[in-house]
This record gives sequence, C-alpha cells and structure tokens, in this order.
Amino acid sequence: MSPEDKKRQEWTGERYLPQVTGNIRLEHLHRYLIARELSHDKRVLDIACGEGYGSDLLATVAAHVVGVDIAPDAVAHASARYIRPNLQFKEGACEAIPLPDRSVDMVVSFETVEHVRFQGDMMREIRRVLRADGLLVISNPERHEYSEILGNRNTYHVRELYREEFEQLLRSYYRNIAIGGQRVRGGSIVGPLVESTDTTFVT
Repeated sequence: MSPEDKKRQEWTGERYLPQVTGNIRLEHLHRYLIARELSHDKRVLDIACGEGYGSDLLATVAAHVVGVDIAPDAVAHASARYIRPNLQFKEGACEAIPLPDRSVDMVVSFETVEHVRFQGDMMREIRRVLRADGLLVISNPERHEYSEILGNRNTYHVRELYREEFEQLLRSYYRNIAIGGQRVRGGSIVGPLVESTDTTFVT
C-alpha cells in the first residue's frame, strides 16, 4: 500500500471521499468551488466536513477555516492529511457546534441536513455561531429528485426533505434566502475561431 493510499479513508457511502470519481465528484467539488469564491478573507465553518478535502479547499482563500465533524476518525484523518496554518478540525455535532456565538462569517453545510433528526436544532446552532451579517451556504438532496425519481435509498439519511420543506426550514431561521438547483451535464461546442461571414465548416 502506498503512502497516499494509507491517507485515504474507506468508501462506505456515508460521506464523499475525494478518490471517488464520476458525477458525484463533479457535484461535490462544484459546490465547494462556489463556496470558495464566497470565502475570501472570511472566517468559515465547514460543518460535517467529513474527510476534510472541502475545508482544505476553502482554506486556500479564507482567513480561517474550522472543519467540524461528529466522527472522531474523520476528524483525526482530516487533521493529519490537511495541514495549513489557517485550518483546523474539531469533533462536534451539528446540533452542538463547538464554537462561540457569532464567531464565523460564513457556514458551509453540504449534504448534511438529511443526516440530522432534529433539523431545527441544527439551524439554530448555525444561526448562533454566524455573525449578524453572516452567510450560510447549504445543500440538500431533494427527496423527490434524489429518492423518488432516481430510486436512491441511502441508509445513512435520517430525514430527506422535499424542496418546499427545505425552503420552509430555512425561512424559519433566516430572513433572506435564495434557492438554486444543481445538475451535471456533458456537452461539446464547436464554433468559429475568428469573426467571419462564412459559417461553412469542413467535417
């Protein structure tokens, strides 16, 4: 086994790992890349950080990042693998975040809420640690799309939400929200390299 392999956690389906390829990789990385653009010079909490790759990505531009996860093995792994002066990992739950009140500018929470039974407690804790002008970037596997249409059955999910339920949960704790969707699509574009009135292509 190579040193790199020893650094990897085993894929169980509970949390995404960076060695897993395919559409799931594109989905997870795209979310973190969007969050990264919003993280410049901010103090960021990555709640349910899992393996730690996303926290590490955010730390390339953020002032400081704390990755929190409930699993001791995930926290130990992340602490050993991702080392930056502005990055730390802590053990903790979404319903009991180990940070002071109003201590972060931004909270990132990807594919987490469906793992939590008392989702309102999670929202209250996030609001507690966020500063008054803070930002929450959160994702949820919409129940109709994820389970009913695609037929996914994730045994690690405690309570999946429909879009209306997710929006209602957010509006119960936050005044200003914006909802978006994510789809992985492949494509190819062919076009002229120089401006021309001749649009003939030779194939």
